Amino acid sequence: MGGNIRPILSGQKALVVGIANEHSIAYGCARAFREAGAELAVTWLNDKARPFVEPLRASWKLSSILSARAGESSTPWCIR
Repeated sequence: MGGNIRPILSGQKALVVGIANEHSIAYGCARAFREAGAELAVTWLNDKARPFVEPLRASWKLSSILSARAGESSTPWCIR
């Protein structure tokens, strides 16, 4: 993706679920939404993906990053 995208999603919010790594479709969608101006919240796929997704919080100025592990009520970051 280049810098040619108009900020057509400026002021909009997007949730991208299940980023695994920089090769995942979810990552590509998140990057495209961000480049189009959306405010992002993302989830990571599993514990293996977490170290990849955590640094995106600062570099992409994410509003939220969450675990996508449904059913684990012991963590406040769980999405049900």
